[in-house]
Amino acid sequence: MNKRVLMLVYSNVPNDPRVMRSAQALRSAGYEVQVVGAALYGGVSGVRVYEGLPLTTLPIVRGGMLRALWAWLRGRVPEGCSSERSSTLAVAFFNLWLLRLWLFRPLDVIHCHEHQGMAAAWLLAMLKRVPWVYDAHEFTPEHRANMGFRANIAIQVERWLLGRAAAVVTVGERIAAAYRARGARRVVVVGNWKDASEYALSQDERAALCEQLGLARYRLVVAYFGALMPERDIPPLLEAVAQLADVGLLIGGRGADAAHVAAMAQAHANIHWFGWVSMADVARYEALSDVIYYSLNPALSNQTVYSLPNKLFVALATGKVLLARRNVGEMADLLDAIGSGMLLEDVTAATVRDALCALRDDPALLARLQAAAAAGGAQYNAQAANARLIHLYAELLP
Repeated sequence: MNKRVLMLVYSNVPNDPRVMRSAQALRSAGYEVQVVGAALYGGVSGVRVYEGLPLTTLPIVRGGMLRALWAWLRGRVPEGCSSERSSTLAVAFFNLWLLRLWLFRPLDVIHCHEHQGMAAAWLLAMLKRVPWVYDAHEFTPEHRANMGFRANIAIQVERWLLGRAAAVVTVGERIAAAYRARGARRVVVVGNWKDASEYALSQDERAALCEQLGLARYRLVVAYFGALMPERDIPPLLEAVAQLADVGLLIGGRGADAAHVAAMAQAHANIHWFGWVSMADVARYEALSDVIYYSLNPALSNQTVYSLPNKLFVALATGKVLLARRNVGEMADLLDAIGSGMLLEDVTAATVRDALCALRDDPALLARLQAAAAAGGAQYNAQAANARLIHLYAELLP
């Protein structure tokens, strides 16, 4: 019988590429994987099959305690619930649902992504005498710093349970060292490295998309899809592109700056605003670009020591230049080693414009940086990451 894995995360699973990739990698290696998520940010509660994986999406409980308790006691996952906001009560009920539904089901290992489900993962593993794995997508003490009482509880709960996990999986070497210092017994780096095939476009697909978007009129195409928050330095990018009629920007996401992006797109034909789009569409649009933009402002964010964004590995998988701020997080270490970044000391409309002009006007520079990115992608790719995860599981479940 195949070994049974319960993989859980307090998020909308289809929008979490790390969770999906881990689950599919283990499934391909012969494990029987059940995935549990939460009805947040577009997720809808219920039980279904998603991309060949049994997926249970648990409701977010923010009120209606008696109704929630009655559903929990019966062990029936309500259908059709969704929420854009979490709460302490919702996290508590998420853990209670996990215990209610899987305490009496056979399991061989529990894989907990992020800190919200750690309590249930630890209790289930202890009661069922199976190992559990904690998968930290970021360094929680940095990510949750100065965010109030709930955040401090999360940091302390993670610290207490960290050493009780059979293994900790995380995304980079800096975070791995920090978790070892916090008491993790065993830490394995499984990066958010990408599969280049997910970004591949046929000639016909590329031509059709380019015609649809009118990209032929641009000498350079830039892409940014992600959080539209002040710390991501979106306004300087918009202002720079607005001054360059022969540079196109493909941009999408959600956040506080979304209305500003939409207004700039209405005023400037070379700014293409997509709103919130699916992961599959993001991959298609990024594949059309020459440059991927990612900036994290250290004056506005407390996440700059360990920063290792997905966009870095998207740029490597697609062979694109990464236009980024210099000396930010572990991303800086890799970009210095790989040499595929166009790095800015300060991010302003003027510095972004100058960088885009340099890439637009010097094809040799653009080609050299893109070649370095492609070489980096040959080293940091999804196949290598999956092999590390499968090797860990083979040792946990011999």
